[in-house]
Amino acid sequence: MKIRFRAKCASGSRKDLTPSRLLPLFNVILFLLFYVFLQVGESEDEILFEGATGGKTHQMVTHRMMSHPIGTYGLVTHNMRNLHDMPGNITRGFMDGEMRQWVTNEYESSQKLKGKNGQSDDLSNGGMNGAVLLMSKLSPKYLRKLVGDVYYNKINQLPKDIRPNDLFLIWNDIYRMEKNEFSIVEEDLWLACCQLAEENRISRQSKTNEWLRVYKDISHDLMEKELNDFNDLLIFISHGSFTKLDFTLFIYYKTISWRTFREALYRKWVKVLVRNFEAYRR
Repeated sequence: MKIRFRAKCASGSRKDLTPSRLLPLFNVILFLLFYVFLQVGESEDEILFEGATGGKTHQMVTHRMMSHPIGTYGLVTHNMRNLHDMPGNITRGFMDGEMRQWVTNEYESSQKLKGKNGQSDDLSNGGMNGAVLLMSKLSPKYLRKLVGDVYYNKINQLPKDIRPNDLFLIWNDIYRMEKNEFSIVEEDLWLACCQLAEENRISRQSKTNEWLRVYKDISHDLMEKELNDFNDLLIFISHGSFTKLDFTLFIYYKTISWRTFREALYRKWVKVLVRNFEAYRR
């Protein structure tokens, strides 16, 4: 009897656990999981799109910016390289050594001058924006003088509620102008190369070979500058300080770094060309 009872009970349980009987249970479980997922998504959207002055907005923007720098926002990068194509050791870095040293020297000289004159004033955050300026001077007229009419007008057209995408669009316009200025340096170097080759009576083939070497290294320097500046922009955005004043100061010091970069690059490669062409005569 026990064997028959257990066999009957087992066969009955197999009939109860057929797929048609389990399907409603699976549907209920899937519905509950989907409901929980929707609730979580709505809560994140509320945090992300809360008012621009809310602290939660900056926290969410900072988190997503650091985790997925560009892909999350679907930002248009124009001619800039996508961050996912950059080497990891560069994207995790901070401001380039030249810019950092320049800001440090500017800050120290400013402090020494104030100490001699007995002055004291509130300074903007030098570590964040590299700005060591009297706050009393930061009027619209003074800012326009710092960055020029073209850059100032572009920044001034930013909306009141500034988003990362707005900064990227303005940055790409300004960056394209700086790269156009860099092309002038390339032309000047080519003219210097031709002049030096003529003075040293270098053959056309040797002149071409030397120029190709220089041009290759110049392109590498430009790419490194581009990566460093783009990384600095991501760091600036990740701090969540989206104001026209902060961005104007950021652009101001970036234009200084570009001018220094172009001048240093020209002097460096002219010296290289002089040395290499003189070697042909020995």
